[in-house]
Amino acid sequence: KALATEIEAVAQFAFDGDWPQHLDELDFAGWQKLARLFLTSEYQWRKQVDKRQGFPPTAKEIKQQMHDLLTTLNDHEEFRASLHLMLLSPTPHYSNTQRELVANLVTVLKVLAAYFLPEVFREQESVDYIEVVLAALKVLGDNESPSDLALKLDYQIQHILVDEFQDTSVTQFRLLEKLTAGWQPDDGRTLFLVGDPMQSIYKFREAKVGLFLRAKHYGINDIKLSLLTLSCNFRSQANLIAWVNAAFPQILPKHEDIGAGAVPFIPAVAMNAARKELDAVAMYSFAKYDYASEAAEVVTIIQKNQIANPNATIAILVRSRSYLQQIIPALQQADIGYRATELETLNSSIAVQDLFALTRALINLEDRVAWLAILRAPWCGLLLSDLHVLAAHDHSSTIWELLNNYHTNPTLSSDAKQRLAHLIAV
Repeated sequence: KALATEIEAVAQFAFDGDWPQHLDELDFAGWQKLARLFLTSEYQWRKQVDKRQGFPPTAKEIKQQMHDLLTTLNDHEEFRASLHLMLLSPTPHYSNTQRELVANLVTVLKVLAAYFLPEVFREQESVDYIEVVLAALKVLGDNESPSDLALKLDYQIQHILVDEFQDTSVTQFRLLEKLTAGWQPDDGRTLFLVGDPMQSIYKFREAKVGLFLRAKHYGINDIKLSLLTLSCNFRSQANLIAWVNAAFPQILPKHEDIGAGAVPFIPAVAMNAARKELDAVAMYSFAKYDYASEAAEVVTIIQKNQIANPNATIAILVRSRSYLQQIIPALQQADIGYRATELETLNSSIAVQDLFALTRALINLEDRVAWLAILRAPWCGLLLSDLHVLAAHDHSSTIWELLNNYHTNPTLSSDAKQRLAHLIAV
């Protein structure tokens, strides 16, 4: 109650008095407004406030009250998480225009999916993954009137194993429900679901980790599941496991929530001994956008690890390829070999660029840039000084014409004449 009173007081000041007296009078938009007052753009508690949040420099007393309140709120993680969800939630009501647009889209999409999409699939002689799953659901019928195929599968299928179950979508879950419809406890059939809800990363593919939690607690159809939680870690050394066990309870939600897909952290038990020669985890901080210093530190870390473990392999993980713009040149400068996939597009490789130049040169005799490029390419390798002698003083002739008269140019080097004789013959 005391905390709510403080929140109400600072909110009424920040929003110029246009604010309900009590929190239970707030509507959804009001709660979002309150969340934006207390949370940063990273959804963490604010450390301080200023005129941008409605606290001018002259309001010293209320600013101090707000500062004290924020200090107190640091201990209320569940409240912060709830405000965070408020800001991520869509508005609960559509406007009339939005409602009309959605209704029209639903009508059009049904027609497209029912009549035009199958025609496109037939023309292309291919289907997408969703169509395969929907076809499977359709052909199995429903619980009230299962198809002949469903009855046949029910007779034949004795065991089902699903791996990576934490990344199951609603459609896949329905398919699993249809395949196990009619199964009874102790009828000799088994359902084995394997997954780690902490590793669920395919929400963009409609995966819902809440389905994992639902199956864990309530089973599937009439099948009650026995939970077996694996805790032994055979992959990593003990020091790394200890760091993860200490850090991740502060990162993942503290309480399980099926609706929100919230999964708490489950600690692991290390089965490999600790390695003393290297730190399990080390943090390095850099000034914002100081990617050059970051790349230099990466090189230093690699070199130290190579000395300590000459035969070990080292992996560099980055959020995206753009983060390698400084690291790759730093590795090259330090003469550190590396292997990676898809770091460069095909058309950015030197060999492909040379082939593009050759193609343009053969198509167009007047493309001087392309012709000069093929003279510099590895199959000819003319020096820049010889290129200058050949082309700098005659801009009206094509490079091909100048090449055919190269033997009359006394200032070309003998090396250039030898290379050009070979190139022209080819």
